[in-house]
Amino acid sequence: MVVVTVATESSDGFIKCVTSAEHFGLNMTVLRMDRKLQGARQQLKCLAEGLVQYKDDNSLVILFAESMNTVFLAGEDIILSKFRHFNSSLVFSAEAVCLPDYFAENHPGVSDGHRYLHSGVYIGYAPVVYEAVSNWQTVGYGDTQVYFQRLYFNETFKAKHNMTLDHRSYMFQNLKDVEDEVQLVYDEKQSWIKNKVYNTVPVLVHGQGIGNRKLLTLGNYVPNEWTWDSGCIHCDDNMISLEGKTEFQFPEVLMVVFNLSPTAFFRLFLERLTDLDYPKSRITVRLYAMAKPNVADALVWFNEIKSIGYRDITIVTTNMNERDARNDGLHYCTVTDCSYYFAIDSIVMLENRNTLRLLIEQNKTLLSPMVTEGKNKLWSNFWGALTYSAYYQRSEDYIDIVRRRRVGVWSVPHLSCVYLIKGSLIKEVGMTFTGPTWQPMMDSDMAFTRMLRNKFVYMYVTNRHYFGHLLKYSSHTNRRHNDMYEIVNNPIDWKEQYIHPNYARNLNNSTSYQMVCPDVYLFPLISEKFAKELIEEAEAVSEWLDGKEYFEDPSASVPQQLHAGTLDLKTIEYEHQWQQFVKSYVLPIQYLLFSSFKHTGNSTHGFILRQNGQSLSFPTQVVSFSINISLSQSGVNQQGGGCHFDRYNCSVAHIPVGYALMYPGVLTHVCRTVPSKGGISDNLVSFIDN
Repeated sequence: MVVVTVATESSDGFIKCVTSAEHFGLNMTVLRMDRKLQGARQQLKCLAEGLVQYKDDNSLVILFAESMNTVFLAGEDIILSKFRHFNSSLVFSAEAVCLPDYFAENHPGVSDGHRYLHSGVYIGYAPVVYEAVSNWQTVGYGDTQVYFQRLYFNETFKAKHNMTLDHRSYMFQNLKDVEDEVQLVYDEKQSWIKNKVYNTVPVLVHGQGIGNRKLLTLGNYVPNEWTWDSGCIHCDDNMISLEGKTEFQFPEVLMVVFNLSPTAFFRLFLERLTDLDYPKSRITVRLYAMAKPNVADALVWFNEIKSIGYRDITIVTTNMNERDARNDGLHYCTVTDCSYYFAIDSIVMLENRNTLRLLIEQNKTLLSPMVTEGKNKLWSNFWGALTYSAYYQRSEDYIDIVRRRRVGVWSVPHLSCVYLIKGSLIKEVGMTFTGPTWQPMMDSDMAFTRMLRNKFVYMYVTNRHYFGHLLKYSSHTNRRHNDMYEIVNNPIDWKEQYIHPNYARNLNNSTSYQMVCPDVYLFPLISEKFAKELIEEAEAVSEWLDGKEYFEDPSASVPQQLHAGTLDLKTIEYEHQWQQFVKSYVLPIQYLLFSSFKHTGNSTHGFILRQNGQSLSFPTQVVSFSINISLSQSGVNQQGGGCHFDRYNCSVAHIPVGYALMYPGVLTHVCRTVPSKGGISDNLVSFIDN
């Protein structure tokens, strides 16, 4: 048997086809590879010229497969056995929809299976195949599909060679419009494809048009690509190593940063980019700073990194839309002849310092590091499958990939936010975010990946390493410290910035707690940054109460008076965030310290208490427990301060900034402040109840 094909270029799809054939010991003969090989006439002529040497060999079988979108699933013995089962000299694959549709009625009806001929895959004895393609002179410049359909309608030729179609995918599985028929089957050691409608196991699978999307998923597993026992079998193939390279042997990278919408923790994002472990002299930075709330941070960062050795730095603040900015980045790569183009959106928090190295070493033409919204979250920067209309569809393996239960390098139909592209590919395919399929209402990333799919460019995402996580765009842009309000939307980075660095010890080590008075515990809770920004937000609104205000408390019989110098968290619009803070960081401590009590975490009241020398009694709420967090450092802002518990005649002074006291409610722990001296003392007090 001889396997033949013609091709226009050596694409990822072509390589996949060839390597799958080689896996089964099939030597694929490429009769011609030429970009100019277009149209039925040229392709058939090429086939005729290539097969003339076999035209008299009656025992030889020829298998033709389009190389851009075919994956082999079996070796020669199985293929020949299945071919002989048809008792035919020429067998074409079949599909469910007729193209062109005006030939639909010419096809004989079938009681079972797919009715229409598809010319992408066929098998036959050498003289018959040669005869089938040898009339290429009669063809114009149309499609080979039309040529072979007319041959199929030729009753003389059809009867002479018992020409037939593989209606039930016994040998050839076409995917177009029948993706749901196909089932990926695997055990611990191998993977294969089954047509669950006809209960057949094909020897190859062919994608065309929309069917190519399904082929991407299947190709991640067959043949012998990924198993439960071995994981990703070929992930290390064709990799390169940067280990031991000198600084100037590292490839040059154009790092293009897109800050197109207001982004939380933008300064932290920039710091993590700066921290990437890659020679700065080999990186050119181009930052598109279009989000006004982030421009100031962008300019500060730009001035800071000028002196740390980057090859070149440019910041673009000119007002342009997203599509134009992304196209400008690609164009800059083309005109500067960049080796690698690393695009990253400002919502991608890279926590892995080796990200650039790892992507380059994987040696793919277009590769994205997988990033998700966080642990056990499903939002990521790739799609595992697409609907018929090219929108998101969850693939069977998506959750396992996102949660890294399946680890490898995955071919996907759509990715976004962060990716590395070889500069040569950008030039070769003419990459753009406004290609022929672009529509005014289409998202730029969808237009981009549709363009890539149409050009048969494989997109890969790797989850072989943990790279980082995704942010949600900032929903707070009018505060002095917008990031402080992101506890709900962006809890990962919020925790890093605003929770005390020793907080985790509270959950892992009971010795972290100090019982400073009976049932009064002292422990680290918030960062100095959080304490500082809370005070600054309070001072920005400057609506401290004068001591004449009351608030209604359902747990108290009378309205509760608020002291002068009190500022309600509602005043700085922080009530919702404080509720989340209590549930996420206070209740876990309470469960450990007072395990017999379980609470929903409703914060009955939260306020900042500013003390200037006097001793203040807290409102006598009937609550389960209270927390009192020091926002000012004793010995810096003031002397003294702290809490005194009358029942036990016990005082707690010199509380470090960010540390909290936790104690039961007023039934046993009526609390008042210890007078401060020489300055202002700020505390955040909250009463917690169901």
